[in-house]
This record gives sequence, structure tokens and C-alpha cells, in this order.
Amino acid sequence: MMEVLKYSEIDLKETIKRSEQDVNNVLDTVSEILNNVKDNGDDAVKSYTEKFDGVLVENLKVTKDEIKQAYDTLDDSLLTALKQAASNIEKFHKKQIPEEWEMEVNPGITAGQIVRAINSAGCYIPGGRAAYPSSILMTVIPAKIAGVEKVICVTPPQKDGKILDAILVAADIAGADEIYKVGGAQAIGALAYGTESIPKVEKIVGPGNIFVTAAKKLVYGQVDIEFPAGPSEVLILADESADPEFLATDILAQAEHDPNASCFLVTDSKDLAEKTDEFVKELTKIAPRREIIEESLSKSGKIIITATFEEAIYVTNEYAPEHGSGTNHVLPTGGGAKMYSGLSTEAFIKKPTVQRITKEGLAELSKTSVPIAEYEGFFAHSDSFKRRLDR
Repeated sequence: MMEVLKYSEIDLKETIKRSEQDVNNVLDTVSEILNNVKDNGDDAVKSYTEKFDGVLVENLKVTKDEIKQAYDTLDDSLLTALKQAASNIEKFHKKQIPEEWEMEVNPGITAGQIVRAINSAGCYIPGGRAAYPSSILMTVIPAKIAGVEKVICVTPPQKDGKILDAILVAADIAGADEIYKVGGAQAIGALAYGTESIPKVEKIVGPGNIFVTAAKKLVYGQVDIEFPAGPSEVLILADESADPEFLATDILAQAEHDPNASCFLVTDSKDLAEKTDEFVKELTKIAPRREIIEESLSKSGKIIITATFEEAIYVTNEYAPEHGSGTNHVLPTGGGAKMYSGLSTEAFIKKPTVQRITKEGLAELSKTSVPIAEYEGFFAHSDSFKRRLDR
């Protein structure tokens, strides 16, 4: 189960390594998959889907009839919950749209910033051990609010070749334009390069396993990505006032995601650490996803006891954990929180700058631009100013 460690006795850099490191170990395999998809399109996608998911999918694209049938069979309480969640997510993400602005830098020189959506986005929705309709809402809704014209979802099919009802309904509620029955690195390749069935997109977002994360890293540059969103992780920072039972449930809630999920508790209270560990052991015995939890905690489950709370804060910042509040649960992993924000409406927006200049402004600007251009050896730059001024 979880390791209980004293901060003073560990190598912090080694201790806080998590499964994100495994991504480097699959790069060669993933690169081969991507190249095959790039060269052979649908045939490669279907072949890998049969190999990895155990199902031969004839038609990759989900039909309107399949979505209608999903609505007919979905439990009413779940449908109501999905609609309410979508409404909450929409309200929050609408506030993230940046405003356009303009200012006078100098007399006759006006500069500003405009806001434009990208044209297309691909949303990866994990499958396999669990279904994540919430991930569709968290990725598609911000994209549509931003104004993305075409939003495509990809998700692994079940053994019967279908997508779960909740996934299809969530995609429809969120406003997805197309849904395809494909997951894994082959789905990322399809979105990055395009196939006969699946169109190429400009940006790929969404969480996934190490193969999906590796694929996103490798196609970056061909398309944009939001950030590495690999195996899920949580770090709980707690002092002696925390409830150990609550902490244990939070740890299990994270561990049940995936055998590669990372779960850390950092505290300056030895008593809290021991009680939490006991609750984790007790609750794991009765957990429906016990096997996944046990594997996750044995691989990447740690309780770190520090001498002071200041030390605990330091460990937390060094780890740079993924999970915060649930305003959007697509968040950077593997220490990426030091460099990236979570997924937001702005992820689907470009902010080009614009400039307007009068003749008077040009004359004033030349006093700055001409000397700098000539110093840097860009005499054609300087000439473009001078010829305009002469006229």
C-alpha cells in the first residue's frame, strides 16, 4: 500500500517522480503507431483498434441514430445531472473570454489586441477502465464557448464496437460536431494528420494514458496541444486539523482512476499520517475498484511527514500537483503545474495584435525604428520607413 516516509530521510527529487516518467519509455512504440496512421489512415486506425481494444470497427464515425438511441436508453437522473453539469461549466468558462483592447502608444500610433477562435479542435476522451462523460463536458464546452467552428471527439469503443450512452449524450449536450470510435495513440495520430474518415484538427486537448500523452508530445508542432495531461495525480497538503477519514477517501478517489495514478499526502503531523494510512487500508478492502487502487498505491502512493508545515509547503510546490478544484479537471500533470494553467476557454483562442498608424505617427516612430533597424543590419527595414516618409 502507501509508503510512509520522513522528509528528512528521503531524496525528494527521486521520491516525487511519478508515472509521467514512463512516457519516455514508450516514445518509440508510439512513434511507429503515428507514422503508420499518417501513411495508412483508416486502415491503420482500425487495425490498432482491433489490436488494442479487441474490436473491429467498420464505421468509425458515430451516427445521429446512435446518439438518439443513447438518449432513449440513458437513465433520467444521469441525463439531468449531465445537463446541470454542462450548465455550470458553461457559466464558468464564459467568464474566461478575454476582452479586445486598443491603446494609443504615442500620438498617431495605436496598438491593440483582438480575440479569435481557432478553427478546429480534437477532444480526447479516455475509455478503457472507466467512462468519462465529464471529460467531454470539460473539453468541448470551453471550445464551443470560444467559438471553435468544428469540435471533434475521439474515444475508445467498447467490446461491442459501441460508445457508452453517457459519452454520446454528453458529447451532444456539450455541442460536439463529430464523434469517432477510436482511442489511444492512433486517435491522436488521426487528429494530427487526418485520415479518410477523421479530419485533421488544429489543436488536441484532453487527458489520457502514457501512450496518449506520448503521442500528443510527438505530434506537437504538427498541431497544438494544451499541455501534458497524462496519468492523473493528487497531492494533499494537510495539518493536524484535517480529518484522516476524509483524506483517505480523497486518496482512494484518485487511486481508483488508473493503476498509474499518483497519490501523495504531505503533512507535518505524524499522528495524522498514521491514522490516514489506517483508513486507506480499511477503505481499500471494501472499494469496488480495489485492484486498481491497490496497484496505484503500491506504485505511486506516498505519505511524507515533514518537521514543519513550511517544509510541507515546499514539498508541495516542488511536486507541483495536478488536482485543484473541479472548475475544469483537465489539468497539467508531471510537474507541469509549474508552467501551465488548467484547460480553459483561452486554450482555444488566438490573440493577434493589431496596429494603426498615421503619417505623423510614422514620422515619430521612425526616430525609434530606423536607428535600431540599421544597427541590426536590416537596411531594407529602414528603407521602408524612409520611402514612406519621403512621400
